[in-house]
Amino acid sequence: GEEEGISLTTDDIKSSLKGLSKTIDGTGYAFTIAELPGRGLKEITELQGYVHLRYLNLSGNLIVNLDVLSNMSHLLSIDLSNNRLEDVKLPALEFLQVLDLSMNRIKEIQELSFPLLSKLILSKNQIESIGKLDGNPNLKHLDLVENQLTSCEGLGVSSLEQLKLRANKVNGLKGLENVVNVTELDMSENSIESLAGLNPDGKLKTLNLSSNQIPSMDALEALGALKLENLDVRENPIMENFEKPKVIKAVPSLTSLNGEPLTAEEKEAALKEEEAADAA
Repeated sequence: GEEEGISLTTDDIKSSLKGLSKTIDGTGYAFTIAELPGRGLKEITELQGYVHLRYLNLSGNLIVNLDVLSNMSHLLSIDLSNNRLEDVKLPALEFLQVLDLSMNRIKEIQELSFPLLSKLILSKNQIESIGKLDGNPNLKHLDLVENQLTSCEGLGVSSLEQLKLRANKVNGLKGLENVVNVTELDMSENSIESLAGLNPDGKLKTLNLSSNQIPSMDALEALGALKLENLDVRENPIMENFEKPKVIKAVPSLTSLNGEPLTAEEKEAALKEEEAADAA
C-alpha cells in the first residue's frame, strides 16, 4: 500500500530538476533545484550523486533517513516537512539557510549546528527536548508550535527575531534571558506559572500568555521591568479575581490588555489609586 513507500528513481530525479547554473567551483554547469514533493518516497539514495543541489523539496513523502544529504555541501534550503523522520542527523551544512522539518515524528533535537541557518521550522512534531542551539549564530526564525516541550532551556539564542512556542507544555519563561531581539512572543496554550526570565533590555512588545496556568496578580510583577505594550492573559486562573488597575500598576508600559486598548483615563486612574495607597 501507500504507506510502504517507493524508492526514488533516476527518471524521477531527472524530471524534477531545475535551475541550471554554473557550479560553485566554476568548472561546469549543474542543476541546483530538485522538486520532489508528495511522491510517496521512502528511499532517496539515488539523490546522492547530485552534489550541486542548492534547493531541495522533499515535503509530503515517507522519508525516515537523511544520510543521503551528507555530501550535498551546497544546500541552501531543505524542505522535509510532512515526512516520517524520528530524528535529525544532518552534517554541518555550511551554506544552509532554511530547514523545514515540520509535521514529522521528531522527539528530540540533539545539537544542530549550521553557521548560516536563518530559519528553522520544527512545528507539529513531538519534541520534548532540544540540545544547544548556539551553533547557529544567524538563527532568526524558530518555530516550535505544537510540540511537547516543558521548558525554554536551550532556546535563548540572541540572534532570534521570531520565536513561536504556542501549544507546548512549557511551565515557565526561564531560559529566554538572551532573547533580546524578539518583538512578539506567542506562549499561549502552555502550562506557564512563573513569568520570571525575560530580559528587561529586550525588544519584546507583545506577549500572548492566554490559556496558561498563571496563578495570581502577583505573578505579573515579573513583567514590570519590560517595555511591554500588549499583554494577553485570558483563560488563566488569574482571571478569576482579575483587577485591571493592578495589571496597569504592575506593567505600566501597557497600551492594550487582553485584546482591548487601555485608555489614558484607565491608566491615570490606576496610577492615582496607587499614589493614594502609598500615601495612606
